Amino acid sequence: MHIFHTLSVAKLHPFVDRLWGWNYNLPQALPLPSLMPGTGTEMFFHFGHAFCYTRQDDHQARQCASAHLLCMRRETMHLQPSHSDNFIAVRFKIGALHRFTPIPTDLLADQSVPLD
Repeated sequence: MHIFHTLSVAKLHPFVDRLWGWNYNLPQALPLPSLMPGTGTEMFFHFGHAFCYTRQDDHQARQCASAHLLCMRRETMHLQPSHSDNFIAVRFKIGALHRFTPIPTDLLADQSVPLD
């Protein structure tokens, strides 16, 4: 498994905490973490299979779009084990998302929002 973290370019530094990602392809499914409330806002770009997850309120299996935004505020999202995850993510600084979208954060909270 290859994991990377890097700082954003200087002009984005006031708004973007870091760029990061995972790259792996394994014969056995790797357990993935649960995303807890208050963990910030992140934009994901998957190359291949995107995250599958369940929410604490209904446990129904869902799949994220290949490019999506996560903004966990009140609920926990449980990522399902996966054989392969290859993505790049943008972690926004607290309160910075409104500079990139006119959609209020409360409408984006606690779900996987496709970027289209």
